[in-house]
Amino acid sequence: MRNPGLPARVLAALLHDRDTACAAVMNPGIPVSALYRILAEAAEAVAARR
Repeated sequence: MRNPGLPARVLAALLHDRDTACAAVMNPGIPVSALYRILAEAAEAVAARR
């Protein structure tokens, strides 16, 4: 999951799976801009539950 050489489609699947997302998000191959987008979407999801 943390292999920076993973194909994007495999990494995307890992990020969308609750069981693997926490480890997959630490993949050094993810661009910083994508990490910011992931964090923003997570924050919105948490805020919507309140």
